[in-house]
Amino acid sequence: SIASTGGQRLYSEQQLMSAYAAKGVKLADSAMDYGDAWVVVEISTHQLTRNTAAGVSYEALGHDLDTIVEKAKQLDSTIAQLRSHEERLTGEPKPLSKRFYPVLVPTEGFPINPITLKKLWERVRNAEMLLGEDVAPLQVVDFVELEIVEAVQEAGGPSLRALLANKPNAGLSNASLRDY
Repeated sequence: SIASTGGQRLYSEQQLMSAYAAKGVKLADSAMDYGDAWVVVEISTHQLTRNTAAGVSYEALGHDLDTIVEKAKQLDSTIAQLRSHEERLTGEPKPLSKRFYPVLVPTEGFPINPITLKKLWERVRNAEMLLGEDVAPLQVVDFVELEIVEAVQEAGGPSLRALLANKPNAGLSNASLRDY
């Protein structure tokens, strides 16, 4: 419903697979085309370790961050495909440039705060993923936050793309989307 309120086009994992499936290509769960930007979404069903959830183990947090980095590979691969061959998915000529907003949605939640988000971005950068001036910082957004975005959009507020575009410039850019 977030996609239907803003006039953008939503492409499912099946549509992405039809356009880009090849050996070694990992794809995200969905992508929303906003005309001048893509919001690429990957859903993770990984459950946090108890020690991460309780905030008592840096080691456990590192393991859970590594799991998110693995999921980020699907976002990175999908963005690479869209950059190179957008027309395979949309059937339209590739525009000159677009901005990419990678979003990971953990079904079990994840403790997003300035420390964990900074560590996540560092690990993603060290893995040489989601790089380029056209790629916004990876955001981790839970289902409750998506419901908030949906309500905001239905009330005439900013789109998911607008929220993701403005968040990196905000005072709470290293916080969760909800806190921003």
